[in-house]
Amino acid sequence: MYRVNGGFLSSEYYEFNLVPRFSTFGANTKLRHVTHSLALQGGQLKSSFRSEFFYGKSFTHRDTVMDVQYLKNTFYKVPPPSAPIREGTDTIFVDDRLPETNEIDTRVNLTIGGITGDFDPLINGFHYFMDYDRNIIHFLSRIEDDYIVVLKSNEQEIVIQSDQIQGNMLENVYALGPDIVPASLELSIYDTLGTLHPLNDFGIDNDDNNQVDAEFINYRLGYLIFPQTRPFPDEVYEQQINVYLMDYEFSTQSLFYYLSENPVMIGSEKVVVDGEQLTRDHHYIVDYSSGTVLFLSEDVVSAFSEIEIQYVSVERDREDIFYSVQPNIKIGSDINFAPGFSQIDDERFGHLSGKYQKSVENKSLMVVPQLAINEERAWGQDHLLVANYHMFTVNANYRGYSEDFESFGLSDRRYGQLRHSGTVSLGLEPITYVRLKGTVNREALVDSSDVDQKTQYVAGRIEYLNPRLPNAFLLVAKNTLPEYEKIKYQLNTNYNFQVYDNKMRFSSVARRDVLTFDAENERKTFEYVVNTNISLRFPLRVDIYLHGVDLYDNDNRDKDENEIRLALNADFIPGLYYTGNFQQKKELFYLASSKDLSIRHYLYNNLNIAPGRWYSAFSIINFSFGIGSNFDQYIDNLAADQDVPSIIFSPLEENIATLTDARNTYARIFLTPFSNLNIELKHTRLKSGTAYYDIPELRPTYINEARVEYDHEKIGFLTSTLYLSERHIYPAQTIRNIYLEWTKPWSARLRTKLSGNVRNDLDDYETAQTENSESNVRFETLWRFGGRSYVNINLGAKRQDRYATGITNSLLPGFSVNLNLIQFLFLRFDYEANVILSGSTTHLVSAKIAGSF
Repeated sequence: MYRVNGGFLSSEYYEFNLVPRFSTFGANTKLRHVTHSLALQGGQLKSSFRSEFFYGKSFTHRDTVMDVQYLKNTFYKVPPPSAPIREGTDTIFVDDRLPETNEIDTRVNLTIGGITGDFDPLINGFHYFMDYDRNIIHFLSRIEDDYIVVLKSNEQEIVIQSDQIQGNMLENVYALGPDIVPASLELSIYDTLGTLHPLNDFGIDNDDNNQVDAEFINYRLGYLIFPQTRPFPDEVYEQQINVYLMDYEFSTQSLFYYLSENPVMIGSEKVVVDGEQLTRDHHYIVDYSSGTVLFLSEDVVSAFSEIEIQYVSVERDREDIFYSVQPNIKIGSDINFAPGFSQIDDERFGHLSGKYQKSVENKSLMVVPQLAINEERAWGQDHLLVANYHMFTVNANYRGYSEDFESFGLSDRRYGQLRHSGTVSLGLEPITYVRLKGTVNREALVDSSDVDQKTQYVAGRIEYLNPRLPNAFLLVAKNTLPEYEKIKYQLNTNYNFQVYDNKMRFSSVARRDVLTFDAENERKTFEYVVNTNISLRFPLRVDIYLHGVDLYDNDNRDKDENEIRLALNADFIPGLYYTGNFQQKKELFYLASSKDLSIRHYLYNNLNIAPGRWYSAFSIINFSFGIGSNFDQYIDNLAADQDVPSIIFSPLEENIATLTDARNTYARIFLTPFSNLNIELKHTRLKSGTAYYDIPELRPTYINEARVEYDHEKIGFLTSTLYLSERHIYPAQTIRNIYLEWTKPWSARLRTKLSGNVRNDLDDYETAQTENSESNVRFETLWRFGGRSYVNINLGAKRQDRYATGITNSLLPGFSVNLNLIQFLFLRFDYEANVILSGSTTHLVSAKIAGSF
């Protein structure tokens, strides 16, 4: 017996992959005799194989919304006021007519707009946003039909909703989903009999191009707004009778690709982009717990790439049977022969695989045949040939499945079920540093309508890899697919050099894709990436990154994307160390008669001052200062001929759809009057705000921090921190927190810690204040015994004074035990309690056993 395993395992075969690798709960063993072996495995299946397909750098979202599903109780029109509503002067008061929901800032028995009630004030930018051009209120939380809503502005008190005033709620807004890529929205409106109606019947397609006009879509928030107050028949709104259905589809951008099922079995994924299988950790990484895939470089995926991801999702509640028997017979020194039999769920099949491998000097040959036949005599087969002869290499692979062979999803492709596929790759190295490679991959498929489909991927590549000179490779590829034909050109360059300790690294990618759907339908993209790193002999480092994408649809510009990143680190002036980072990503979307603009901006500057480098007596003090800004803005309906600056340092003030703006400054002082005493003082000022439709008001927050550390051999380690925060946002909030800690290691086995904390929170609602406070003290003792075992005993006390519940006193006992019973086995036991002196006690107990082999 060579090996025995039990528990959650992965299925494994010798050179057999015509079925997926599964996660199982069971056992496996391997018996070995001389050079022969026998593999046995069995148990329950705990996973399923899946295939998912993506297109480009975006996701496609599809859904259906009924006419009765308009966005209720969210958007309200303001009745014509006697004077214009001036920005920054408005407040909305809402009475939900429920006395039990009154809060500290509720205005009890307030009369406003001629109505007396218990009104809660809503703040613009937190509870609602105002479109001043169209006099529309956008509430961020639902306003029920029986609420009383009053807008106060410029001494005007305008009743939006009450028992007597109704009908101001908008009934023509539909939520489709946020972050719609402009021009990607496809909308079809049907009646309940299945009749398709033109979009211009509803006033949202005035140029009759079967596309929703840009003026009726908020792409960032994902709202479709009809021009009519009631775009559908009255019975839709008065009786909630469904008359029309809206089917829609749009693209939304993301850096990540999310698999629909998770967790994913580790190492089970196969990622193919445009017919080429990629390598994990080189081209992409996977978060197996969430099923998230991230590509590591821009040249891997273009806007027109087809992405196929096959993977195994873990399903612990699955109980289907799995078992397999596979001997491995070695013949001579070069041949392995492995017949076998397996059952997966209800499918039983015999299989045969083998391997011949031989290499001599600059010559090698490997052949791997596979064959499987089930009880219905349906078959699957795969044959691999890899050969190398001096400067030549050949890699050939054939795979096929008959119609009734169960591949458990392994034969699923984007355009149908795989019947036959063949790949041939030829490589040639005619001279040193020069490599030529050509690849052809063809697949014969059958789609869901039993129609034969074919795909073909052809690529040629030339590389120059001299380590002392600039390196480059040129790729030309042609993909022929059922829906379109794509031609791809890509040039990569890379050069590293050093002159007198001055180093420079340069890399670039230029790529052009052309998609042809038919004689009158063509899409093109041009993409470039430039990355330069410069390190000079004197301490100066500069990193520059440029990325641009241009998309065209039948020679009409569709989208421009430009990104710049600049990082600077300078230490060439003694005592001054500067770091700066600038990032900006700008996207322009070209629509029929206008364009939309998305801007993401980040700027940060930091200066460290070390006077000790000028005069040693000043080494006890150091300073640092920083200033930064960060905004994310979406602008819609810009004029088609309006110029947009190449670099934008502050938000633009026109046609704002959404804007989040944040700015911060800080100053920090480090003091070291003695070798064992450290003092740090820091002041931070933040200003931030978010708004729809307009520039937000930036509200400040001030933070003051102090930290003192003292380390003495006999006394121990003392730490104290002070935190003070003042937030000038409704409600205004002040936080004070003091923390003290004393730690003393008495020996290598015994350590004690005493800590205490006092916190006070004060919330100011202008008309009233609330105050909450908490103080606690805790004593801990840690004793180690043996090599890796320890006991931790702690006792604490806590006092809370809450505005809503009053004063609570409690004791906090607890302990932890970690035992290393034998070399590979650990036992962990934890106990905590919250003993409220005038209330109930909460106990928390946990235990854990872990083995390390």
